[in-house]
Amino acid sequence: MTIIKSERYYRIIRKYLNFQKIEDFKTVLKELSIQRCASLAYFPLIGWILPLVTNKNNSICKRHIKQAFVISMFFLLINAFLNLVNVFTPVELRLFRFGLVIAIYGINCLYLLFSLTAIRIVLKGGIFNLKIFNRYMDLIKL
Repeated sequence: MTIIKSERYYRIIRKYLNFQKIEDFKTVLKELSIQRCASLAYFPLIGWILPLVTNKNNSICKRHIKQAFVISMFFLLINAFLNLVNVFTPVELRLFRFGLVIAIYGINCLYLLFSLTAIRIVLKGGIFNLKIFNRYMDLIKL
């Protein structure tokens, strides 16, 4: 029953999108799901696990998971360092501590900007590639 129902939907959608074969439409659907899966990787924590579970054998999703993880760890290390400096800075240096807090918020905003840009590029079908992180991405085996 579900096969007949899905075939009917394929025919209706194919009629409006002018696909010649149902297989072409299935290929387009698969590519869209790969793009969505790859864009999910840029959401921290759940975004690394969900695409890995859903598309285990897809090299595009794995590449984006690795890149998102490396970018996230990079920003996490910078954020941790700035927070440690802020904790061990004397209270009398209020202006310096204020600058550190502004830097921490700036780093967080920059990470958000990176993530949103990556999601936007991947959903449009492009490749978000930061060559700086490629060396570290190769160290991660999935």
